[in-house]
Amino acid sequence: MKRVGRTVAWVVTALTVVVLATIGVGSARLAAAIEVPPHDAPAAVTAPERQTEGGRLANAVACTQCHGTDLAGSDFLDGGPFMRLPAPNLTGGRVSAAVVERAVRHGIGSDGRALLIMPSQAYAHLSDDDMADIAGYIASLPDTPRALMQRSVGPIGRAVAAFQATELQPARITPQADRHPASAADAVSRFTPLCATCHGADFGGQLFAAEIDWWAPNLTSHSTGAASWTLEQFALAVRQGRTPDGRALSVEEMPWRSFASLTDDEMTAIYEFLRSQPAIERVAPAR
Repeated sequence: MKRVGRTVAWVVTALTVVVLATIGVGSARLAAAIEVPPHDAPAAVTAPERQTEGGRLANAVACTQCHGTDLAGSDFLDGGPFMRLPAPNLTGGRVSAAVVERAVRHGIGSDGRALLIMPSQAYAHLSDDDMADIAGYIASLPDTPRALMQRSVGPIGRAVAAFQATELQPARITPQADRHPASAADAVSRFTPLCATCHGADFGGQLFAAEIDWWAPNLTSHSTGAASWTLEQFALAVRQGRTPDGRALSVEEMPWRSFASLTDDEMTAIYEFLRSQPAIERVAPAR
């Protein structure tokens, strides 16, 4: 019995060491610095019409999905021992144009840390004009105080980061050294990278957040995807969350309230781009 007891004790000790080491590795990866080449951030615009366009863009690229419709912040993720993550309040002059640009296009916070779950890889392509418009809109917002949870990454979150740091901190896969375009981009380069974050780089569908119920469907013209979708059906799904078969998409599955800001021309350009991509044969995994 003593031998059995010693074996159990050794196993428990070994497991404890492995768990602590994993948490330590994850903590180090979360804290690791990311180099961003020096560059000037575009100044926030003051022209009302450009601030209005900045508000439309902020909604269309889903800033409001996480930070709230008024951008005053939200308790975005309350995951207990995994992590508790607020999307911060951006109103009332709390953030400068430089801080906005660094967070959006690079995924880096004002304190230099890589932001958690900030999809900067989808926004790295936004032009200086786009960023100036968005920053101008944010600068125009009146102060809206809101009590938010304290940010914390628990032991489970740190352990996960040992293996999935890039998923938790997209800044690590963002092309930090790329030059940003000066002029406003077209609809395809503006918005399809955001589609790819959920639907996959080839737009052929993928499990999102590794959850079987969060399958981001195939958008290509294969019969297993959206081959039969007309432009009108595609627009209805994107803007109103209603698929051709009558299924209603939640805003957690598909941020259609944000995408309702897309213009008809933008919607057509995105639809035609997706139709031009290689047809991918892919379906959701069996549950």
